[in-house]
Amino acid sequence: MNYIKLLLADSDYEYTKVLGRTLANRFPIFHVEILDADIDIIIQHLKDNSYDLILIDSEYREKQFYDHNSKIIWLSDNKLEVDNKENLLYRYSGVDEISSRLQLIHAKLSGMKKTHCNDLQANLVGFTGAAGGVGKTSIAIATARELSSFHNFKVLYLSMEEHESTAIYFTKDGGKNTISDYIYYLYSRNESHLASYIDSFIYKDEYGLEVFRPSKGINELIMLSKEDTSYFLESVCKFRNYHYICIDFKASGSEQSMYLFNNCNKIILIDDSSPLSIYKNNKFEKYLNIFLNQKLDDKIIRVRNKWVAKEENLPSPEILVLENDTESFIYGEDFIEININYGFGMGVKKLAEEIRKDV
Repeated sequence: MNYIKLLLADSDYEYTKVLGRTLANRFPIFHVEILDADIDIIIQHLKDNSYDLILIDSEYREKQFYDHNSKIIWLSDNKLEVDNKENLLYRYSGVDEISSRLQLIHAKLSGMKKTHCNDLQANLVGFTGAAGGVGKTSIAIATARELSSFHNFKVLYLSMEEHESTAIYFTKDGGKNTISDYIYYLYSRNESHLASYIDSFIYKDEYGLEVFRPSKGINELIMLSKEDTSYFLESVCKFRNYHYICIDFKASGSEQSMYLFNNCNKIILIDDSSPLSIYKNNKFEKYLNIFLNQKLDDKIIRVRNKWVAKEENLPSPEILVLENDTESFIYGEDFIEININYGFGMGVKKLAEEIRKDV
């Protein structure tokens, strides 16, 4: 791995110590050193090219740095001042956002690609259903969190829906680089090296689950061709060592959907217990077997969501049930919290165990 040599020379020494320690502990790409904000010493380090980036208090912007500005990142107390300014950071941003910005600034200055040591091959797990509104997004996220938090796997949740609902289930971390930015850099002729700094586009929730920051508007992932989808997933696996990538996508006959059905290690096929969604899934399964010219029983896990126990209406043993459990969902004004400690969560735990089999 190539490292970023970072010098912190802010006037607030206590803040600098906390920031430096946190960056170094959480992000191994940074080699951090701390220095009192002595202008002459900083200028000498700039002349000697001792560091890749230098963070310094914005109050020094008027002093003697005009000939050495490219590697200097200013820390400002004014949040409004930093918008859309490449070399200006708000000092009270979260450490994830600061790390993200610093990595991309370094990549643009150096033109270097971040190298990775990749020892794992991610297992792709698709969550889908032929009918809408069956709860596949909440099941996908809850299962991904179960795998990440309780089984210590490194997991990425990936939405391939036209209008993704990622932002509803994940609190915002303040970072600016989104999935759209990542796709742009990945397929860019001149800036593709920026995509190798993939952790600049991803944040992690309290369960340890990782997710791309969603972009506004239509999800650009769904616009990728089969070949571009393959390249995208290969790049994600190359740049991050994931055990599982949980993909939330629509069951359709599109080229992209057929690619995912063919390449996912497991397919979680979800209905919502209604006769219509059960019928649509059964019909779609028959279509898949014909279209892909293969039996998918070995990779499909059938899930019945919103199930209410009735003695005369027990599903077959090969169908995993998730209870109709409204207490597991807390709806805020613009946020949905999933609790996996009740009936819904018990089903999610069983689903995670099924996914882990034969892996």
